[in-house]
Amino acid sequence: MGKKARLKQIRREVSELPVVMKSSHENHICKGFELIANGQTEINGEKVLPFATYNVPMPVSMSVNHYRRAKKLANRYGMDVVGAYKEANA
Repeated sequence: MGKKARLKQIRREVSELPVVMKSSHENHICKGFELIANGQTEINGEKVLPFATYNVPMPVSMSVNHYRRAKKLANRYGMDVVGAYKEANA
């Protein structure tokens, strides 16, 4: 099976999977006055300064890219694993 046909088969199989959300964190740059307005007065035990900038981890929800995961599994372990991935996530 050629590469193009294999990728089409993976895309066809994972298209039936439901949307799954996962939680993650992203760093956002916030000014001190924004943090103070939200009630946060300290970061790492230090007082928040109004005009300083801070990297603040914020929780985000993002959908899982089943195609990317299945493609990585197929490249690593073969096409048989894609079917197992589909069954495990259905």
